[in-house]
Amino acid sequence: MTRWRPSRAGVLNVWRFHDETFTFHDGRLLLRGPNGSGKSKALELLVPYLLDAEPPGAMHWNLMGEGGDGVRAGYAWLEFQRDDEWFTCGVRLQASTNTTDVQASYFTTGQRIGDLLLVNDVRRPLTRVNLARAIGDRGEVHGSPAGYRAAVRTTLFAGMSEQHYESLVTALRQARRPDPNVLAGVMPPVDHHDVGESFERLARQREKLRSLEDALEVTETLVHRQRDYAQRVLSAAQARLTATERQAGPADETDQQHREQLVEVTGAEQRLAHEATEIDAQLNGTQRLDELKEQAAAARTRTENAAKHAAQLRARADEDAELAANAATAAENARAAAGTAAEQARETARRADMSSVFENLEQNDDRQLLSAAVDARVKQLTQVRKALVQQEILQETRDRAQARLDRERADLALAEAAETQAAQAHEAARAKLDDDLAGWALRCRELVVLEPTAPLAISEAVSRVREELGLAEVRLDESRQAAADRLAQYTVLRKKLAKQIVPPPAPYTREADRAAMTGGPLWHLVEFRPHMPLNLCAAVEAALEASGLLDAWVTPDGSLDHDTFAEQELASPAPGASLLDVLVPEGHAVHQLLAGIAFGETAPDHAAAIGADGTWRLGSLRGRWAKAEPTYIGVDARELAAQRRVAELSTFIDKLHQDIGELDESRQRITARREALASELADQPGRGPVDEASALLIEAQARCAVLRDAVSRAEHHRDDAASQAVHDTAVSEHELDDVLDAVSAFRAAGDRWLDERRAAGVAELAATTARSRATTSREHADDAERAATAHAQEEEELGAAIGSAIDRDQLSARKQEIETELQDVRGQRSTLERVVGALEEKRKADAEAHREAAEADARLQHLMSGPLAEYVRLDATPREPLSIADAERRLANAVQDARLLLSSRVQLALEPDEDVTVLTATLDWKPLSLAALVEFSRDQRDRMSEQVVAGERELADRTLTPDIRGQIAERIQAADELVDLVNQRLERVRTASKLRVRLALQVDPQASQARDLLTKDPLTDAEREVLHRFFRERLDELRTAGTEQQLAHVLDYPAWHRFVVQVDRGDGWQPLTKRTHRALSAGEKALVRHLSHVAVTAAHYQAAPDGPRLIALDDVFAAVDHANRARLLELLVAFDVDPVLTSDDEWCAYRELPGIAIHQLITGPDDDAVTTVRFTWDGDSVTPGGS
Repeated sequence: MTRWRPSRAGVLNVWRFHDETFTFHDGRLLLRGPNGSGKSKALELLVPYLLDAEPPGAMHWNLMGEGGDGVRAGYAWLEFQRDDEWFTCGVRLQASTNTTDVQASYFTTGQRIGDLLLVNDVRRPLTRVNLARAIGDRGEVHGSPAGYRAAVRTTLFAGMSEQHYESLVTALRQARRPDPNVLAGVMPPVDHHDVGESFERLARQREKLRSLEDALEVTETLVHRQRDYAQRVLSAAQARLTATERQAGPADETDQQHREQLVEVTGAEQRLAHEATEIDAQLNGTQRLDELKEQAAAARTRTENAAKHAAQLRARADEDAELAANAATAAENARAAAGTAAEQARETARRADMSSVFENLEQNDDRQLLSAAVDARVKQLTQVRKALVQQEILQETRDRAQARLDRERADLALAEAAETQAAQAHEAARAKLDDDLAGWALRCRELVVLEPTAPLAISEAVSRVREELGLAEVRLDESRQAAADRLAQYTVLRKKLAKQIVPPPAPYTREADRAAMTGGPLWHLVEFRPHMPLNLCAAVEAALEASGLLDAWVTPDGSLDHDTFAEQELASPAPGASLLDVLVPEGHAVHQLLAGIAFGETAPDHAAAIGADGTWRLGSLRGRWAKAEPTYIGVDARELAAQRRVAELSTFIDKLHQDIGELDESRQRITARREALASELADQPGRGPVDEASALLIEAQARCAVLRDAVSRAEHHRDDAASQAVHDTAVSEHELDDVLDAVSAFRAAGDRWLDERRAAGVAELAATTARSRATTSREHADDAERAATAHAQEEEELGAAIGSAIDRDQLSARKQEIETELQDVRGQRSTLERVVGALEEKRKADAEAHREAAEADARLQHLMSGPLAEYVRLDATPREPLSIADAERRLANAVQDARLLLSSRVQLALEPDEDVTVLTATLDWKPLSLAALVEFSRDQRDRMSEQVVAGERELADRTLTPDIRGQIAERIQAADELVDLVNQRLERVRTASKLRVRLALQVDPQASQARDLLTKDPLTDAEREVLHRFFRERLDELRTAGTEQQLAHVLDYPAWHRFVVQVDRGDGWQPLTKRTHRALSAGEKALVRHLSHVAVTAAHYQAAPDGPRLIALDDVFAAVDHANRARLLELLVAFDVDPVLTSDDEWCAYRELPGIAIHQLITGPDDDAVTTVRFTWDGDSVTPGGS
C-alpha cells in the first residue's frame, strides 16, 4: 500500500485569488513568479496552516485588503490521495469591516473538491451551514481547531502521538530559522506506570515532612512570641512599681494667707458687678433715640445710591437709542447691496446656461446646491476635454503598438531558430550519453541496471544495492553484538560459578535484606546422611524447594525469618520418623527444626511433612515435585551442580566464538562489495554535456514562451488601440474654455450674492434687536428715578422725628472702666482658686500613690512566681500598654496558627490571669514546657526526614528496574539511529567548497554519566549510588510539583539531549554558531538552512510511514548556485518528502528530480486578480499543462 501524498490544493476568494487550484505532480509543487505575484501568500495559506489550524498573520487583511467594505468569505483546502482513497482538509474564512476578527471554520471530508462544491449557484462561497449540509455524512465541520487537528493527525499520520505531531508542525514553521531541538518531540516518553505508586507514597511522605517542618517553624515562632510577651508584661510591672514609688512623696502644708486673699477679692468683685448693673439701666432709656438716628442715616444712603443708579440707566438708554438708529441705516445699505449682487449672479448664470440653478437659489439659500451644480458642470466639461486629449493619445498608442508588434515578431523568429538548434544539440548529447551508459551497465558486476537510460534507474539500482548491503551490515552487526553480549554474559557467569555457591532463586515476594541478618538458609545448614540413595536425596530436596523450606532463613534461636509462614507448623515434633533420619543438622537450633518435619515414603499426615517420593505438606498446603539429582544440599552436590553449569556454559562460549568468526568473515565480504560498488560508480559516464544542452534548451524554450506571450500581448494592444482610436467630437478647445470661464464667473457671483443676502438678513436682525434693547433701557431708567424720589421723602420724615437727645458718652465711659476693673478682680480670684485646689489635690494624690505602689509590688511578686518568669530576665524598661497588647495579639495569632499545624496530640490554651494571658501546652494530655514542645516537633521532623531519604532510595531502585532502564536505552538508541539515518542522506550533498552538514545528538554533561549507566547492566553498588544521587537531584528540582509532573521530570530523558547542526569546511566538524555562520558565503548559509530544515522535518515523518511528508520551502533557491540546487533537489528525493517550493526564476528542471508540477503565477497590468499557468517537469523536459 502506498502512502498518502498531496494531490491538489486550492484558494477561493482569499487575497487576490479568485478561484485557483494547484495540482501536484508526484506529490511535488513549485509556485513560480515575480515578487508580489502571491506565491508566498499561497504558501502561507496552505502549509503548514492547514495541518495545525494556526492562522498566519494579517489574515483579516488577506480577506478585506485596504479599505474593503462589507463581509467577505473564502476557502483554502488541501487534497491527499492514497491508492483509491481521498482525504480533503480545509478552512472557511470570513471577515468584515466591523471587526478585526476572522471567523475560521475547519472541515475534513473523504470527498474531492469538485464533487464537493464550495460555491453556490451564483458562484458565492458557501456559508458554514450550507458547507456542513454539503459534506453530510462524508466528513465533518469541526467545532474547534483542536478537533480539526486531531482528525488530520489520526487520518493522515496514523500512529503519531499528539506530542510528536505538535513537534512536527513546529518544525514546519521554522523554515527560515530551523531549530534541530524540535527533534526532541520524536523521542517518546517512558512508560512509568509501575513506579507511580512509589512516587505517590514518596509525595505523601514529602508532604508530611513539609507539614512537620511547618509545625517546627510555627512552634519556634510560638516560643519567640511567648518570650516577647512575657518580657513586655514583666518589664511593665517592674516599671509601674518604680513609678508609683517615686510619686508617693510628702504633702505640702496649707497656706492660710491664700485663703484670706481669696475672700477679699471675691467681695470686690461683687461691688463692681452691682455698679455696672445700675449704669445699664440708665443706658436703656436712650435706646429709642439711637434707633431713629440709625434709620435716618440709612435712608440718606439709599437716597444717594438710587439717584446715582437712575443717572446711569438714563445714560445707557440714550446710548441704546443711538445704536438702534445706526443699525437701521446699516440694514438698509445691506438690502441694497444684496439686490445688486443678485442681478450680477442672474446675468452670469444666464451666460453659463445655469439659470435654473439661480432660480432654485432664490427659493432656497443653499450654498451646497451652488457648489454641487457648478462642480457637476465643471466635471462634465472636463470629461469632454479629456475625451479630446484621449483621442489624440489613442492614435499615437495605435502607431506605437504596431511598431512594437513588428519588433516582437522579429525577435520570436530568431528565438524559434535558436530553440530548434538547441533541441538538436540536446538530442545528440542525449543519444551519446545513452550509448555510454549502456556500455557501462554491461561492465558493472554489483549494479544490475536493465535500462540504464530510464529516469532514476541507476539511482534506484544504487539504492537497492546500498540498501541490501546496509541491511546486511545492520543484521550482521546486530547479530555480532548480540553474540558478543551473550559471550560476555556467559564468560562472567562461568567465572562466577567457578568461585561462588549459587543459591536457589529468591522469590519475588522476599523483602528482607539477608546481608544484615544472622543465621543461614536451611540448605546451607544441613547435609544428607552418608550412603543415602541419590534418587531419595533428589526427591527430598525437590520437596523442600517446592514447599519453600529449602531456602528458609534459620536464626540462631531456631526461628524462621518473617517471609516464611511455617513456624507454627514446625513447633510440634513429628510423631514418628522425621527429617533427622535423612539429614544431618548443623547445631541444636536446626536439629529442633528438622525434628518438627515428619518423613515417610509419602508425606505423612502432620503439620509439616516431607515424603521420599517428593510430596510435601505445610499446614493446609501440599504438593509434589521431582528433580533428577540434588543441587543445593551437601558440598558434593553443590560442586557437581556448579561443574555441570560450567560445562554447559563452556559449550555455549565455544559456539559463540565460532559464530562471531563467521560473522566477521561475512562483514569483510560486504566491505569488499561496497568497494566494488564505489569503483563502478566512479566509472559511470558523466551527465555534464547533456545537462548543459538541457539547460540551453530550457532557456531557449523559456525565451520562446516569453516572446510568444509578448507577441500575443502586442497584438492585443494593437487591436485595442485601433478599435478605440475611431471616435470624433465636434467641440473645439476654444468653446470649452469660454464655457468654463462662464461657469467660474457664476460660481464667484453666486457666492458673493449669497454672502450679501445673508449679511442683509444679519443686519436686519441686529436693527430689530437694537430697537428692543433701547426701549427696555428707557423703561428701566424711568423706574430708577421714581425710586430715588421715594427714598428722599423717607429721609425728610426721619429727620423731623429726631428731637433733643441725652448724651450717653459719659455713662458709656464709666461702664468701660468698671468692666476693666471687674476683669482684673476675676483674674485674681481664679488664680487663688487654682492654688487652693492644687494643694488639696496634692494631698489626695500622695495617699493614692502609696496605695498603688503597694498593689504594684504585690502584682510583680505574683507574676515572678508564675510561668512567665521562665522566659525572660527582669529589667526596668517601661512598656507601653499598646505595645503589650500588640505582643498579646501576636501571641494569640501564633497559637491559632500552631493549632492548625501541630499534631492532634498537642493541645494549646491561653488562660487569663487578671490583666495578662498565660500560654499552657500539653502532649497527650500531659503538661510540658514550650522548649520541650520544640524538641518534640524537631524529633518528629528528623524521623520523617529519614523516612523520606529511605523512600527516595527505594523509589530510585524501583525506577532503575531493568524494564524502565531498558525503555530508556531503547529510546536513546532509536534517537541515535535516527540521527545516523539523517546524516547518511545529508552526506550526499556537498558544495563546491566541500562544505558538509550533519546533525549531532549532544548529551548534557550533568546527565552524561547517568545516561551511560542507564544503558549498562548489571550495575555495581557505586554505580547504583551515582544513579540514586542523580534522581534525588531531579526530584529536588520539583519538590512542590504534582506526582505526574515529578514522574515526567525524573524520566524526561529527551531533556538530557540536545540536537545541534554541525558543518565541516575541510577542517573538521564544528557546531553551527554565530561565528561559523558569519564565515559562510550567502549561498552556503542558504544551503545550510535548507539542509537543516529538510533533515529535521524528514526525521519527524519517520513515525508515520503511511502519512504525507509535506515541507514548505519559500524562496528556496535564493543565493544558491545551480550545482547546489541540483544537490538540494536530490536530497528532497532521497528523503522522500513532498515539497512545496517557491521561486522567482527557477524551473527545477534537473535530472536529480524525477518530476514536479510548476504553476506560473500571473498578475494583470492593474495588479488585480492572480491566475496561474501549469507546467510539468517529468525528469526529461518541461511541458505545458499535464495531468
